[in-house]
Amino acid sequence: MAVLAQYRRWWKGDGHKTRCLRTLAGHLSCVQAVAVLEGDRIVSASDDKTLKVWSLTSGECLQTLTGHSDWVSAMAVLEGDRIVSSIV
Repeated sequence: MAVLAQYRRWWKGDGHKTRCLRTLAGHLSCVQAVAVLEGDRIVSASDDKTLKVWSLTSGECLQTLTGHSDWVSAMAVLEGDRIVSSIV
């Protein structure tokens, strides 16, 4: 996963053969962390104070998790797809 400006891009390949497979657009600021969930989903944590759950198949944002008072700087996925996150 590579972060460029406000877009999340899913990359596949190695070196000169790398290509972008999907761009995940939706966060309003930089992404600080990304983690894999069960199924075809990932979760991203952002400086926009949210976490977003994405479908890798469609690129669609499935859910936006709000409630943080500052940048979400770290997160982890626990057993059962429970997510724990922290702010700066």
